[in-house]
Amino acid sequence: MDTDNTLTVAPSPSQSVAPIPQIPLPKHPSFSSLDADVILQSVNSTLFCVHKVNLCALSAFFRDMFYVGNPDLSPRDDPILVSEPDTVLELLLPMFYPVDDLTTPTDFTKVESALLMQCYEATGKYQMWLASLALRSFVEPVISIDPFLVINLANRTNDSALLTKAVKASLAFDILADVSWYCEKTGVLWPKLVGPPVGQILMGELT
Repeated sequence: MDTDNTLTVAPSPSQSVAPIPQIPLPKHPSFSSLDADVILQSVNSTLFCVHKVNLCALSAFFRDMFYVGNPDLSPRDDPILVSEPDTVLELLLPMFYPVDDLTTPTDFTKVESALLMQCYEATGKYQMWLASLALRSFVEPVISIDPFLVINLANRTNDSALLTKAVKASLAFDILADVSWYCEKTGVLWPKLVGPPVGQILMGELT
């Protein structure tokens, strides 16, 4: 019986191989304007198509990115990677646009507290000072509901005023009853929580 000894040879690197098609990243349906000149990419790999003029009008961060030291910087096609998830950008980006351009303004009284903290932190990161001031009026009432969540936020953002208010409110709780739980809740290690300036507040040295 004849045996077929023909071998199947793998293509060498020099041989052309069909390229693997790239799946385009999804665009957010509320931010997919065709005339947008800036694309932000969330940590969820969703694209948010927005306008440079709007970003620069409200954010010193983006104004510096596009103009300060870069007068010839043109609008870019490559997405700008940001560290926020879709849920934050969905609430943050509408603040760059007039209300009549939106379907519904965001009612931050109905936003879950942890998400609200993320939005407030993002306004500071992107130097959106007016938006930050507006959101702070929604953040401070959370102190009476969950001061430890606000301690977490204030610690990350180095907001001593907010930290002082939140720590004072936490005195209503027996934080020594479950140290590990409260440390996890506040997002800081216990030695840091009892250290200055928080330790001074807990010891009554700050008024």
